Amino acid sequence: MIKFFRKIRHKLLNEGRLRKYLIYAIGEILLVMIGILLALQVNNWNEKNKKKEIQLTQLSDLKIEIKSMQEFLKFHTNVLETSIKGNEALLELMRPDATLTISQDSIHRLLAITLNVDLITAERLNLETQVDFEPIQKQKYGQLINNLINWKHFAGRISADYSLMEANREEDLENALIKSGIPSWWIFFDKPNEVKFPVDYELLIRNNEIYAVLINRYKRSQFLINDLKGGLTQLDEMLSEIK
Repeated sequence: MIKFFRKIRHKLLNEGRLRKYLIYAIGEILLVMIGILLALQVNNWNEKNKKKEIQLTQLSDLKIEIKSMQEFLKFHTNVLETSIKGNEALLELMRPDATLTISQDSIHRLLAITLNVDLITAERLNLETQVDFEPIQKQKYGQLINNLINWKHFAGRISADYSLMEANREEDLENALIKSGIPSWWIFFDKPNEVKFPVDYELLIRNNEIYAVLINRYKRSQFLINDLKGGLTQLDEMLSEIK
């Protein structure tokens, strides 16, 4: 093709048709420029398509991760709700005017249920998938971007809440039990048959220090359950924004 155009230019030049030669040369230059611009446009279009495909994959991965996080939070929300019910039952038994109508084993089970809350760290709540948003998309995905940023703050807050719950069990309650003369129960709270000596549960639930610890735990549990439910709402919003 280049040789063909070159022959035409040489022919015009040899024939002394300079004006036509210049017009043709300018036209040829314009055609080359148009070709270059078209090639650039196609290249840009291909790049945009590649970026779009990558972003769609990232959003799909994020969606899967969010759904997994929802299941994780729902599980721990259910665990915490069970713990709160056990805590409420214990506090009801510990009222000064309450009559003890359940067995020692039942009290032990209520204590175990109340304390059976695992620690969750901020790292476990991280959403690992990174999505590359173009500047022009900031408006379209603005709410999703804000929710992803807020999620990091949420993870830190939940982790702090769980740390306080852990301290309530590992430090406050342990110290109260030791002061009551029953440290062995704490060591084997989930294995009642391994307790080294009998525990007077009626005396335990009449203990003011233990009552104060369980009241504090109940209040912290309420804050935590509200935060967990707020997190589930936030995840629902993210999913709706991805769609």
